[in-house]
Amino acid sequence: MKRLVNFIILISGLIFSHTQLMAQPGCLSISASTTSTSCFSGNDGQISLNITAGNIPNAQPPWDIELFFQDSGGGLTQLAFHDDVSFTNIIFTPGNGSLNIAGAEAFGIPSNAFDPGSEYRINVRSTGGVLTCRNKTLTNIQVAEPTQINGSVNTITPACTPGTGTISLDVSGGTPLGGGPPNYIYTWTGPTAIPNTVEDPINLNAGNYNVTIEDALGCTIDILNIVVPVGPNAGADNTVSACNNNAAFNLFTSLAGTPDAGGTWTQLTGASARTITGNNVDMVGASAGAYTFEYRATVAPCPDATAVVTVNVVTAPNAGADNTVSACNNNGAFNLFTSLSGTPDAGGTWTQLTGAARTITGNNVDLAGATAGAYTFQYTVTGTAPCANATAVVTVNVVTAPNAGADNTVSACNNNGAFNLFTSLAGTPDAGGTWTQLTGAARTITGNNVDMAGATAGAYTFQYTVTGTAPCANATAVVTVNVVTAPNAGADNTVSACNNNGAFNLFTSLSGTPDAGGTWSQLTGAARTITGDNVDMAGATAGAYTFRYTVTGTAPCADATAVVTVNVVTAPNAGADNTVSACNNNGAFNLFTSLSGTPDAGGTWTQLTGAARTITGNNVDLAGATAGAYTFRYTVTGTAPCADATAVVTVNVVTAPNAGADNTVSACNNNGAFDLFTSLSGTPDGGGTWTQLTGAARTITGNNVDMAGATAGAYTFRYTVTGIAPCADATAVVTVNVVTAPNAGSDNTVSACNNDGAFNLFTSLAGTPDAGGTWTQLTGAARTITGNNVDMAGATAGAYTFRYTVTGIAPCADATAVVTVNVVTAPNAGSDNTVSACNNDGAFNLFTSLSGTPDGGGTWTQLTGAARTITGNNVDLAGAAAGAYTFQYTVTGTAPCANATAVVTVNVVTAPNAGGNNTVSACNNNAAFNLLTSLAGTPDAGGTWTELTASGAPITGNNVNLTGIPPGSYDFEYRVSAAPCADATAVVTVIVSNPPNPGLNNTVNTCNSNASFDLFASLGGVPDGGGVWTELTASGAPITGNNVNFTGIPGASYQFQYTITATGCNPVSAVVTVDLFDVATATISGDATVCTGQSSTITITLTGVGPWNIQYSDGGAPIAINGIAASPHTFSVSPVINTTYSLVSVTDTRCGAGTVSGSATITMSPIAGNPATFGNETWRAYVYDDSGSPAPPATNIDFNNAKYRGFLTETEIAGISAFSSYNTTTDVFNLNLSNTVPVAGPNICGSYLNDYSIRFRMTKTFAAGVYTFTVGADDGVRLLVDGVSVLPAGAFSTHAFTTYNSNPVCLTAGTHNLVLEYFDRGGFSRVDFNYSASPPPTVTSPISLCVNSPAPTLNASSAGAIDYKWYTDAALTNPPIFTGANYTPAAAQLDMTTVGLTSFYVTAVYACGDTPAAQVTVDVTNGATINLPPPPVQICEAAGPIDLTTLVSATPAGGTFTFSGTGVTDPNFSPSGLGGTTVTISVGYTSGTCSTATTFDIDVVNSATITVPTSASACESSGIIDLNTLVSGNPGGGAFTFAGSGVTGSNFDPSGLSGAINITVDYNAGGCIAPTEAFDINVVPNVSLTVDNSTVVCPGSGPVNLAALVTPSPAGGVFTFTGTGVTGTQFDPSGSAGSTVSINVSYNLGGCLASSTVQVAVRSATDALCGGPTGNCATVVITPVPSAAICSPTAGSILFNINPATPTINNTGVRIDIVGISATNLGVSQTNFNDPLFTGLAVGTYNYTIEYGDPSCVKTGQVTVLLGPDVVDFTVAPNSVNCFGSAGGVVLTNINGSDMADYTYEVTQLGAVVSVGSITQLQSLGAVTISGFGTGDFEIKLSQDQSLTTSCPSPVQSARKPFTVTSPAANLDTLYVNKKISVPDLPTGSMLVGISESLEEPYEVRLELTQPVFPGQVFAQDFTTATRNPLNLKVEFGAPNLYAGVYLLSLRDGLGCRKDYQVTIGVDNSLMIPNIFTPNGDGVNEVFFIRNMPDATEVIVTNRWGKAVYSSKNYQNDWDGGDVTDGVYFYRINAAGQSYSGWVEVLRGK
Repeated sequence: MKRLVNFIILISGLIFSHTQLMAQPGCLSISASTTSTSCFSGNDGQISLNITAGNIPNAQPPWDIELFFQDSGGGLTQLAFHDDVSFTNIIFTPGNGSLNIAGAEAFGIPSNAFDPGSEYRINVRSTGGVLTCRNKTLTNIQVAEPTQINGSVNTITPACTPGTGTISLDVSGGTPLGGGPPNYIYTWTGPTAIPNTVEDPINLNAGNYNVTIEDALGCTIDILNIVVPVGPNAGADNTVSACNNNAAFNLFTSLAGTPDAGGTWTQLTGASARTITGNNVDMVGASAGAYTFEYRATVAPCPDATAVVTVNVVTAPNAGADNTVSACNNNGAFNLFTSLSGTPDAGGTWTQLTGAARTITGNNVDLAGATAGAYTFQYTVTGTAPCANATAVVTVNVVTAPNAGADNTVSACNNNGAFNLFTSLAGTPDAGGTWTQLTGAARTITGNNVDMAGATAGAYTFQYTVTGTAPCANATAVVTVNVVTAPNAGADNTVSACNNNGAFNLFTSLSGTPDAGGTWSQLTGAARTITGDNVDMAGATAGAYTFRYTVTGTAPCADATAVVTVNVVTAPNAGADNTVSACNNNGAFNLFTSLSGTPDAGGTWTQLTGAARTITGNNVDLAGATAGAYTFRYTVTGTAPCADATAVVTVNVVTAPNAGADNTVSACNNNGAFDLFTSLSGTPDGGGTWTQLTGAARTITGNNVDMAGATAGAYTFRYTVTGIAPCADATAVVTVNVVTAPNAGSDNTVSACNNDGAFNLFTSLAGTPDAGGTWTQLTGAARTITGNNVDMAGATAGAYTFRYTVTGIAPCADATAVVTVNVVTAPNAGSDNTVSACNNDGAFNLFTSLSGTPDGGGTWTQLTGAARTITGNNVDLAGAAAGAYTFQYTVTGTAPCANATAVVTVNVVTAPNAGGNNTVSACNNNAAFNLLTSLAGTPDAGGTWTELTASGAPITGNNVNLTGIPPGSYDFEYRVSAAPCADATAVVTVIVSNPPNPGLNNTVNTCNSNASFDLFASLGGVPDGGGVWTELTASGAPITGNNVNFTGIPGASYQFQYTITATGCNPVSAVVTVDLFDVATATISGDATVCTGQSSTITITLTGVGPWNIQYSDGGAPIAINGIAASPHTFSVSPVINTTYSLVSVTDTRCGAGTVSGSATITMSPIAGNPATFGNETWRAYVYDDSGSPAPPATNIDFNNAKYRGFLTETEIAGISAFSSYNTTTDVFNLNLSNTVPVAGPNICGSYLNDYSIRFRMTKTFAAGVYTFTVGADDGVRLLVDGVSVLPAGAFSTHAFTTYNSNPVCLTAGTHNLVLEYFDRGGFSRVDFNYSASPPPTVTSPISLCVNSPAPTLNASSAGAIDYKWYTDAALTNPPIFTGANYTPAAAQLDMTTVGLTSFYVTAVYACGDTPAAQVTVDVTNGATINLPPPPVQICEAAGPIDLTTLVSATPAGGTFTFSGTGVTDPNFSPSGLGGTTVTISVGYTSGTCSTATTFDIDVVNSATITVPTSASACESSGIIDLNTLVSGNPGGGAFTFAGSGVTGSNFDPSGLSGAINITVDYNAGGCIAPTEAFDINVVPNVSLTVDNSTVVCPGSGPVNLAALVTPSPAGGVFTFTGTGVTGTQFDPSGSAGSTVSINVSYNLGGCLASSTVQVAVRSATDALCGGPTGNCATVVITPVPSAAICSPTAGSILFNINPATPTINNTGVRIDIVGISATNLGVSQTNFNDPLFTGLAVGTYNYTIEYGDPSCVKTGQVTVLLGPDVVDFTVAPNSVNCFGSAGGVVLTNINGSDMADYTYEVTQLGAVVSVGSITQLQSLGAVTISGFGTGDFEIKLSQDQSLTTSCPSPVQSARKPFTVTSPAANLDTLYVNKKISVPDLPTGSMLVGISESLEEPYEVRLELTQPVFPGQVFAQDFTTATRNPLNLKVEFGAPNLYAGVYLLSLRDGLGCRKDYQVTIGVDNSLMIPNIFTPNGDGVNEVFFIRNMPDATEVIVTNRWGKAVYSSKNYQNDWDGGDVTDGVYFYRINAAGQSYSGWVEVLRGK
């Protein structure tokens, strides 16, 4: 088989001469040599080829070269071919490279091409000439290989005990090492470490070994899976259980440990011999009890191993036998147990196996409603472990019970001749039953129907019977039919009515005998009001009206209806009665104009009352008439059926009015209606009016004035009687003197408690009553009143009333008010009591412990004692400590009664404790066996013992004499009494045995942290003490007494034997097997960099057995996490500063405390910006994260600082997306993020696509003026200008993009603060801002009027304006002619008598100034014009009357229209009855002196239609589409209803949709309903483009098809290309020679657009490939044109413009070499011949060398390929450090790519992916650290999805970049920390730290005081290099002058790895007394200062003669020597009970 390999061709010299093919002189000659492979079967050999050119024609280069494989039969396989090779020295070598040669393909060698030892052939030929001269072949070329290494295993010896195994190898061949043995290098892996010089290792542990054997050439072979067997392992003893129905109980799997298979079994004990087959023993029928079996394992030559299995046999359960029975499916409790066969055990459980699920209760199953069929139920009797459960199955065949349904009551109408009884049944009855009538007059039944036609109303019952199939009984059900009489609405009729009938009776207009009580609805005609049976026809337009009468049927009878058609006739109108006045000097009083209403002209007048007057036409002569009333009737004759119309005018002829005379009166100020009229003097006329002249204003109503509450004093009122024209008014004055009224307050109802002996009635009054009144009881049992108080103590509950009276001063009456007191009974909580209870009472009743007769329903609260649980009236005292507990009982009072309370004191007595039952063992030689100490628990002493069995053993006190008692079990009861508690008892069972007893073998487990493990307690059974322990294994653990010290012993299984001896007894032993486990470990990790306010995840990896409890530290006190169930465990942290987390401790369930390691450092990235700062003349956008509480509601958007995430500047707003913009001059902006662009930027922490808010702040300078602000948003937005909100309140809510305009805002000149608050909820995100000076007011202009018309009123409006100014000049230089919104020009300003135009100018006035002016032009014309509606005018027949004035308009405005035509009642048109016709409407118009007339047509349609588009399309990203714009309806003016995917109301949202979306449309136009129509909207998915930028052409090569260079997705759209030389889809390169042309391409698919850029490189016209001229070395000009890498960092290109392109001397063509010299392209090299374009280049700088036609002409230079803006690239730090097991990391910087998407990273090691994650846009702006790697070499790449932002194929990927993670060679730690404590106030402490080296020097130490004992003390020393102590050669760090407290000690090695420790410097609190002080005024050591002195310290100082010079009982460290001279003095100090004496020197130095 051939070995697979690749080849490339390299340019180099020959390696070894091998063979040479010579030819005649002048011909081509070749020779070859080979280099062998480095190892046997290697693939790195080489063949070197040398070519010598001939000197005859065509024996010159270039050559064609072929390489063949030559098999043993002579067959040839071509491996490679390359033409046009100009090199003469060529090497074939394996690899995957290639050599590019102009005009040839890449050189690729098949991977199976190389087989060392085989033969190869090479052909070299030139072109043309003599064949033998230009074609040469070398054959039989062989590549040699070294000798193969051979190795095998000779022998293996097992490891009977650890470290005793051996392996022997046989090794030969290869190239042995010189100077051996060893002759080879052996690299071993396996359980035992083996040096690489050992061929045959010994002292091996058992296990699997691999070895790699390497010779002197570095060639290797592997020998794998060499197994050293372990010694025999029989497992460990174990005790198991087996069921006595198990015929093959597996003994082998019952062994403990991991025994070897293949051993033998022997039965040792048991009630009967059992049969053993292999590993199985037959236990069927075995008696219950213990059986033991020994297992023996053998591995030669090792000793046998044995282990014993003890099998406890258990009796199997019995579930009976299977059975099959039947049951009916109406049986709700079918007994399954009695259905079993056999004799099953009771107490089992039932499980349903098959059939639809049924409910099983006990042994019964509910089959009611079960589907017919077989159901199986399994009965299970639970076996005692290990016996399996026993089961038996009952199969129940269920038969369907007949179903007659259920009884039901229904109703039927007595006009129903075939009422269906079957469908009236409830439930789901079976068909085919029979019916029987039970009650009611007999009716005929046919099948399921009964004839109810004509039946008397009432109840009828019918029984339905379905025959059952055995065993099911028949089923019956009854239907009760309540027969209801059918309704009668009468018959249709047509009547007439007059349109002045306001209550036309429709009911009497019906034909027939209708039922009363129905309802009326109008069918046709203009809507009228219907009340009961009457319709209001008053004012109805003449015509036909139809009304339907409906009598509602009582269900199930249908409603009955009939229709009345009313033909309305117009009534005559005589106007309405009216009363007028006339002066009796009027000789022609017009009666017609005195009528009310709008009477018809042409009527007649008749005088009815009064002295006769002469009537002429409409005038009556009243001259000289006596004053009084005269009545005149006006009559207009009516057209039948309308009666004549009359109206009466009453003319009151009046004389002069009389107002009476002035007068003075008095009034009380509680009189709310003081009559002023009766206070007048004289005989005034009534009907006058009152006006107040003096005094505080009062309200006058009619003749009454409201004096209630008036201040005392004089008030004057004028009475005016208006004269009936022409009579003058009359007046008179009343003076009212007001007196203050008494005030008794107002009535009130209050409540009082019947324990209130002095209830205050006065304060219970409402209002503000006067004091000093008197009280009188009105109702209720008499109560005593004292002053304002009434005694309610003991009053019966109920209402009591009391009157309060305040005496009034004339003319004021007394004032009274009544207080109603509702007396409420006070609550009763009983009275306090003390009781006793036992502390085993879990429900002690507190209520019954109260004294008295308390009310129930109160609540309990514990007052004293340890807290107990109270439930209802019971308290749980179980377990309470003895003592007093108090509980308060509270009964809630009904207001106003206070709550009542009482206290129960419970004295808790400890319940007697007899301990717990226990079983103990004793020898029958024990004469005083202590029973009390044998009890479980902690029993009370002093109880009594009683034997329950009959041993006869005497009991004395707590001891029993067991001497001579036969072995057996004996029970002794212990009883303890303690009133009031019940007696406590416990039983000790004493198992009496003969001695001695070593216990039983047992297997236990513990941890290797246990320094004192109790072996004796681990024995089985009840062993006697006093034995001796010996270890059977070889752990080396020391044994002391019964305890063994396992500290540091490796986890494994160890055995310890216990041996005991006794007098007369043989020694006996038992074995404890201890499975020893390693302690738990915990490692913390999770380094991360997060933003301030965000959280990060910490990971803790654990070993051991969970659950675990850990403690970790963040630099402060330890934090506990308990109950961790699984590893790894993660949790979130949210530090506010850079914080390192480390573990303090770990404990697990199995081994308790363990070891900890690792750390996690969270580095906080601060959030930029201050959100309270305003941008200065620019917006500053502050971003908040609302994901924790998104809107709605909008109140969740609170701009809380905790949510703040950074800010955007104006530049970042403009650049955040392609749709965003910012005008830096005006600060107008559009922040449009669509639905894909997140909010992100260099100053924002994170990126936010949805659920965020932004607060924009700006201080901006405005000129004085009125401004309108325009803000649009999706979703909510609000704008505050100087703190005032200017947008509608609804703007700040969730909605689609909506634009809002503010009302005009007045701004003064200067700066103003603007705050724009915006939030996004989801979907599209957009907010924009604009503003403008407010526009001129809104006016109507021009206004056209006819000449001689009245002047018009000109109107102006502007929101928020306070006034308006009108001008006649546009410049507004003249003063305003008018102010106000509505201006009617005077003749001086507007001449209405002359045709022409007049203009006026109006401004709106605001507080801060005026707006620009609006122009209003008045056009005075001499003609009128009617503007008709555009045809066709279509109206639905059912639309009702239409106001025709809404269809037309006219100029000049303000005139009057008249209409006529069919269906016209001016000005209305009724289309009713005109459907399908065209009606011509005549319209006339008159305005002033102008008039005109014309006609138009109305098409009355009786149906509506919809027109939908034949096709429609939308882009998925185009946003909301208004469907109303796509359809039209006929007639117009109706409403559309749309439905379909993406439809909301009339809007269509295409996002998320694609393809044809069907939309249905309905249309309603005035009642005309159009048939539903439908149309499709083709939604085009988001489109994208992929472009090919590799095209290179000559200027004259003809047009380039650009469409072939662009691939759209999806296809099917239209391209548009623009750019130099572009026509349509063709590019003409002729005008772009020597350049790379960028052509813009846009793509339109159904209106959806995508765009990109296509690049075409055009060669120079002088390029040789383009037929250009030749040049020489001196004149050639070379210009490199690089193109940036787009989409990939290796997609750059360089085009070399060479002019002239072709050299005159062209021996070698134009050869171009480029070599990368930057870090990004190092190693990249390419060579082109006669091809100036290099593509696929990595970014970076290239050196180029151009050989221009001849080796003597060489041009050099440099050119740089830049990185495109969207290319994914980055810089990686080549090395990182893995410190002490923590995860290593890599740092990425200079991350480049699209700023519209996040990144994904992938880390690989040896080709395998080891980590994948994401990097956000925000993170990519700085350095990114990715951690979690061990030591080794890695590669990393980034990728990015740019499908929405660029045309690059996604994902866009970077190149893979390598990095290495290293780690220290050893652990960094502390060897020792020597500390010295410090006094409290001075830094007198110190520490010396010895460092355990990591072998990475230098070592640095940092020390910081983190927790000072005394506040204010500070110490910090940054990293300082530690030095090596020359005495002990240890690296040490010393720190003197330390305060007391906790220090953070940090060690750091040369790799930067760091360890942190806490070191505590203690406090020296000992008393320190100085022996000198210097009170010399220098501020130092000025007093006798005693350090650490306690309070109340006594100090006495004497001189040397014993005279006291100073003393203090409470010394304050304040003696400065006083006036003593310098010298030595003696002190005595008494401090905290201790005495001190000594001397101190006073030294001033003077």
